[in-house]
Amino acid sequence: EVLRAHRLKLAQEKGVPPYVIFGDRTLADLAVRWPRTMGELPQIFGIGQTKLEQYGEGFLSVIRLYAAEHGWPTVTNTAPAQTLSLKPK
Repeated sequence: EVLRAHRLKLAQEKGVPPYVIFGDRTLADLAVRWPRTMGELPQIFGIGQTKLEQYGEGFLSVIRLYAAEHGWPTVTNTAPAQTLSLKPK
């Protein structure tokens, strides 16, 4: 939902539908793969060079903030990719 909110904010600022920023599948992939660096973002479905440059740092900031608020390991530029399970325990 945090990623959706960020996408909606960007879409409203640009005057476009949210799916133009990123589709739902891209947001789901971001949530599951939890990229930590700009270098990992192109591995996410729907993120090419243009969207990487336009939106990459902003979405990484959202992910980093969410991780910090939930006590997840600090996101660094040197950390390997990590996949999180979002299923309830």
